[in-house]
Amino acid sequence: MCRVLKVSRSGFYKWSSSTASKRVQERARLDALIRSTFEHHKHRSGSYKITEALRKKGEKVHRSYIAKRMREMDLRSKVKRKFKVTTDSKHKEPVAKNLLNRRFDQ
Repeated sequence: MCRVLKVSRSGFYKWSSSTASKRVQERARLDALIRSTFEHHKHRSGSYKITEALRKKGEKVHRSYIAKRMREMDLRSKVKRKFKVTTDSKHKEPVAKNLLNRRFDQ
């Protein structure tokens, strides 16, 4: 396998026995926090709210880094539009008479 991949045998064994760097470990820990916060907020929070939630927990994070990690984890917030009333019941126009009066067999 080392011959096919063109790496030395000692380099392969050093790589296979090494542990993850501190940066990789910290990124994995932060990713878990981001995902749990995102799920706790029912997938409705974006990077702004998640950053604030993590800061309240005592994490020193920047919003742009949280946004980058969310993009890489493919986490997108669900945007819910505000309910807008489209019926105007208080108009001055004439209202048609109720001829059926809920009797639909006529």
